Amino acid sequence: MDGLPFVLTGHLHVAGGIESEGAERRILVGGQHAVPHDVFPAEASYVALGHLHKAQAIGRDTIRYSGSLIPLSATEMPYAHGVTLVSLDGTTVLSEHIPIDRPVAFVRLPEAGDMRLNELGDHLTAMNLSSDLPLH
Repeated sequence: MDGLPFVLTGHLHVAGGIESEGAERRILVGGQHAVPHDVFPAEASYVALGHLHKAQAIGRDTIRYSGSLIPLSATEMPYAHGVTLVSLDGTTVLSEHIPIDRPVAFVRLPEAGDMRLNELGDHLTAMNLSSDLPLH
């Protein structure tokens, strides 16, 4: 390939990837839930994956899920959401995760566990929200 980078992309589940509980559907590829990371050739400069919501490397640093830009479920609140900047120079690959600030707060009431509907008002009051917040 005359020193050009060999980049692969895919939307699938690779074994060893951390799933978000209750937020992602399983994908069956060839009757399998997940494929091993070594399905991607060692010659690949970078493998850009989609499907799992948590940014993460699988198997080696050059096989990565970019992750989602925002939490898509309450289980994803602690993730460092952002984008991955990948720089390729021949066979040299540098990747950097760049966190993105959330444009709005993601609040879970209560922070853990369950609550009864009649307890919601107390939780909202405890947040001490400004009375002039828009209602939309």
